[in-house]
Amino acid sequence: MYGRSSYSGKSSSVITALLLLGFIVSPCRLAGQNYYFEQYGSKEGLSASKVYTIIQDANDFIWLGTGSGVTRFDGLRFENFSTSDSLSPGGVKSICEDSRGRLWLGHIGGGMSVIENNIIRRITFSPSIFIGVDSARIDDPFRPVTSLTGDITGIVEYEASIWISTSLGGALRLDMPDPGISLMTGQQYVGRQGLSNDAFGFYTDRRGNLYCITDVGIKKYDHASDRFTPYNPEGLTRYFQTTTIFEDSRGNMWFGTFNGGLYRQDAETGDMGFYDTRNGLWGNFVTYILEDYRGHIWVATMEDWESRGGITVFSPDGTIVFNGSNGLKAKHILCMIEDRERNILVADRDAGLFIYKGDHFTSFMVPQFLPSNDVFTLAQDRTGRYWFGTGKGLALYNPVLKEEDRIKLSGFPPTLEGAQINIIRPDDNGNVWVATAGDEVYRYDLSDRNFRYDLDLNASLRSLRIAAMTTDHRGNLWIGTDRALIMWNMRLKESTTFTQINGLTGNNITSLFCDSRGCLWIGTEERNGLTRHIPGSSTFTAVEFRSDVQPTVITETPDGVVWVGTIDGLYALKNDAVIRRLTEADGLLMNSINQLQPDRSGNLFIGTNLGLNRYDSNTGRVSSFTEKNGFTGIETRPNATFADDMGDLWFGTSNGAMRLTPSKLPPVVTEPATHIWRTLVNYEVFPMHDGIRLMHTQNRIIFDFLSICLVDPGAVRYQFMLEGADEEWITTDQNRAAYSSLSPGKYTFMVRAANSYGYWNEVPARLSFSIRGPIWATSWFIILCATLLVGGIYLFITLRERTLRKEKEHLEAKVEERTAEVVSKSLELEEKNRDTTASIRYAERIQAAMLPPENFFNDTFVLFMPRDIVSGDFYWMHDSGFKQYIAAVVCTGHGVPGAFMSIIGHNSLNKIVRESGISRPSEILDHLNIEVVHALLQRSEKAVRDGMDISIISYDILEHTVEYAGAFQPLYHVRDGRITIYRADRFPIGMIDGQAKKSFSNNRVDVRPGDMLYIFTDGFADQFGGEHEKKFKTVKIRALLSEIYALPVDEQKRRLQDAIREWMGEIPQIDDILFIGTRVP
Repeated sequence: MYGRSSYSGKSSSVITALLLLGFIVSPCRLAGQNYYFEQYGSKEGLSASKVYTIIQDANDFIWLGTGSGVTRFDGLRFENFSTSDSLSPGGVKSICEDSRGRLWLGHIGGGMSVIENNIIRRITFSPSIFIGVDSARIDDPFRPVTSLTGDITGIVEYEASIWISTSLGGALRLDMPDPGISLMTGQQYVGRQGLSNDAFGFYTDRRGNLYCITDVGIKKYDHASDRFTPYNPEGLTRYFQTTTIFEDSRGNMWFGTFNGGLYRQDAETGDMGFYDTRNGLWGNFVTYILEDYRGHIWVATMEDWESRGGITVFSPDGTIVFNGSNGLKAKHILCMIEDRERNILVADRDAGLFIYKGDHFTSFMVPQFLPSNDVFTLAQDRTGRYWFGTGKGLALYNPVLKEEDRIKLSGFPPTLEGAQINIIRPDDNGNVWVATAGDEVYRYDLSDRNFRYDLDLNASLRSLRIAAMTTDHRGNLWIGTDRALIMWNMRLKESTTFTQINGLTGNNITSLFCDSRGCLWIGTEERNGLTRHIPGSSTFTAVEFRSDVQPTVITETPDGVVWVGTIDGLYALKNDAVIRRLTEADGLLMNSINQLQPDRSGNLFIGTNLGLNRYDSNTGRVSSFTEKNGFTGIETRPNATFADDMGDLWFGTSNGAMRLTPSKLPPVVTEPATHIWRTLVNYEVFPMHDGIRLMHTQNRIIFDFLSICLVDPGAVRYQFMLEGADEEWITTDQNRAAYSSLSPGKYTFMVRAANSYGYWNEVPARLSFSIRGPIWATSWFIILCATLLVGGIYLFITLRERTLRKEKEHLEAKVEERTAEVVSKSLELEEKNRDTTASIRYAERIQAAMLPPENFFNDTFVLFMPRDIVSGDFYWMHDSGFKQYIAAVVCTGHGVPGAFMSIIGHNSLNKIVRESGISRPSEILDHLNIEVVHALLQRSEKAVRDGMDISIISYDILEHTVEYAGAFQPLYHVRDGRITIYRADRFPIGMIDGQAKKSFSNNRVDVRPGDMLYIFTDGFADQFGGEHEKKFKTVKIRALLSEIYALPVDEQKRRLQDAIREWMGEIPQIDDILFIGTRVP
């Protein structure tokens, strides 16, 4: 048995006196109350419900020695280890963690194991440890043994050695081994060394003494003689076997016995006190003693041989007994510890593990206290009595009566017996108002202690469903129903009905509350259903705070803030303005709020269907209480909460009445401890220490971390970050972080946790490491490669330069030879180019001589801009004496090919009109088509497919008429700024015979003197230019002609020429341009 102690600076005598008083005077407790002990057994994952011992290691893991091995518990999961994991055979009866973090396990049957760096090894004992056999007497306590066959009953680290106590083998002092050593050396202690063969456990006090409990009494180790000597403090019984020893923080020594009760030796006087079942102890068979952080002494006992275990807690306030009647279903308690969070963990030989998380919550249930566990309402009246309304009637508790008379479950009016009680509200006169599920209201009259049923009041409630009820300080009872708000004047016995007509936001009332100023707050089911009524007035004021929520409960904290619970979170109002909102994102268990109850410190408790939250007014933190940390009621009921005159808070739930004593809430004195307890590299367990350097192939790393919070394990949240890979903290409720394909570099993994109270540890757990780059990424390798590369390049360049010099000399000779040839050819080409250019210039003069002068007709302009020296566009004019002809023609190609085509076209037109006498424009084009086809021999598929587009107009001087025909080129007719377009036929001049026979259309143009006629080729419209280098297009041509048609023809030509040149800018001309305009005489 291993005991831990800590020293307290309090006065030993004062506290001892208070404890003694507590042993004798038990505090007044409500009968039927239950304490919450969370129980774990085989069903919850334990390998066996037989738990012998329990410890918490340096990483906060809980280790349990069980009948089938050892189990590690992290608050959520049990991990069981047995012989298949290399444990020695037999259950584990004792566990000790040494100063190096190793766990030593003592087994039933004498085996021993050690867990070091998460590796389990079996321990063997060197034969040199054991004393040789020199006696044959089996019952001789001085009989030496040569091996361990009995159980290892206790393990303790003492003065750099591991000490183990055994049954049948005495005690062994084992030399502290180096890491990885499994063969143990040391010394054995049996009867010859003042001990016994049957040792039941060790204890060390704060003065450094080592005690061993044996079958022949308590033995104390003497360093000088290396022996054990009897320890018999005065007043301690020798008749009953001592079972356990404990030293409290005040230096008092406690001794538990087998059926002999409990003894306590005062540290200052040395006096021995005695306690048994007659003065508060649950049983006289004491199995374990523990002191909690408040200095309370916990004594585990057995009542009798029927395995009914219990715990008696002694404190300055009195004694509390935990047993099967109030929540602890223990049978045979063997060990207790207080964990880091100050929970009490209880190991039971038959019932598994129990965890006690404090007495701040107590529950009251059937059959001792309530007629039904479904508590819809509760209250305390002016005399201090507690009222409970349940689904099956009333319960009344009067603490001033004798214990057997305190609880009243019957004797109420017949209409209330077994009825569902929905609301209980005391008034200022000491009366208590009770509303039932049948929507009837009763008044308990304090003066004669009878219930009254007021006919007028209930008549006003007929056919209405009661949902809320409260009283104000002006003698009024307010009742909220599904269709109206009813005010009952208690003095005048008159009722008044209020609805939306009076200013309420709705008629379906959900909640009522009277604040510290006497204002009545009314919540309705309608959206934004919050109304305030000022006392003494007849008006109601709607409070605008949210348009899409409905209030469910309203209260006020001591600072004057009004809190409104809704189905969509909790709102805090100050001067009718929302100053804070709390939702699930802030830690609420649910957004739908059932209850609100402030305590005396201004903290607000929030009831939901999933449990209870606490909003800390000082820190703003939201903590939660569920079944895991004692709030076993879980689902809270609306209208079912109040604070009693002692400051305790009461909550009605679907599973009994819950009482919370805020002063007993466990203080959070330290932040949650977070540990990186295991690392895996490339998916295999790989212990990492701070500053470790890994290979570049070891870049897949998993970190296992934990922060054990037994108060509410499911509420633990983590944040982790890997500096060098992550840019911000990652929040999760998982306790593993995995990284793959990490690049070479330096990293620091950090993790922190928040417990169920919302506290984060400020300094995260850290693990720094680095990943080395591959050899080809190291500096020396890069420098070597760079040197070799530079040398290779230099050598290559040197050899290359030598080769290039030789090639250069050879090429220079070749160049001189070729240069002479090129110069000769260049001179020859230059000569031919001059001849060709001269020929083209001559062709230009021929083409210019062929074209008529631009002023051939009066009031006519010709804008002719060839792209090259010669042009593929040409114009043709002819005056027959009574008819005038003008044609604008574009031939296939431009330059020299186009010029040849223009000669063919020009000659053909002269032949058709002058020689053949054909005057109709369409017929002219038909004959021109034939002439071109014949001229180009376009009669087969191999013929040249060339041709021309043309627009031709004829003006009859006598009749003053104009006719037009065209091949792909239109005629623009402008009169008074309006343009009429005469479309050309959509086939060219030069159709071959195999094509369908088509004739050109003849168009008669209605003209008046002064009208302008324009014909042009496609070069003007297709020219690129402008800001975005697009085509000029016919749209811009029409706009330009509408501006200039009335100008003299020479001015029109200039404007057109300026426009196209400005449009082109620096862009070269892409085609020949021809534009002709003539004014009708």
